[in-house]
Amino acid sequence: MALVLNGSGSITGLSAGGLPDGSVTADDIASLPAGSVIQVVNATYNTATLSTSTSFADTGLTATITPTSATSKVLILVNQAGVAKVPGETQQKAQIRLVKDGTSMFFIEVAAAYNATSSFNYVGAASCSYLDSPNTTSAITYKTDFRAAVNAAGVYVQIDGGRSSITLMEIAA
Repeated sequence: MALVLNGSGSITGLSAGGLPDGSVTADDIASLPAGSVIQVVNATYNTATLSTSTSFADTGLTATITPTSATSKVLILVNQAGVAKVPGETQQKAQIRLVKDGTSMFFIEVAAAYNATSSFNYVGAASCSYLDSPNTTSAITYKTDFRAAVNAAGVYVQIDGGRSSITLMEIAA
């Protein structure tokens, strides 16, 4: 199909990946107006993961982004699904936090689950959004981890196949 530039400035006939290498330069990206989305990275994870410790353990949810400019921001959107405590435990909390390159950024939510029933106590999902200023063009890995915050009783994430997601958006500054 031939490329056609119509009167409104749009191009038809161009498929994804159809531009030759070097057509869009770092200077082109740097000249985008502030707030423009430069790139998006998304990851999901849905394997049930159990913690029976008060030490933090990986949830399995992780994503890596390499900013094109050191002045870019990274918008992080997290939905940690399937948070629950195991049956019979009392006064338990599943504590979840956002981690950047191995360093804790902040706690997303402390999901309380206090009843002592003989069934699972489903708390639901913990979500957050955060605008980071990484000041780098090196790869950055964001992930979540979790723990049983009150005692060593068990807590889950992604129970029953709950699909957690993390989205990283590079935003022009």
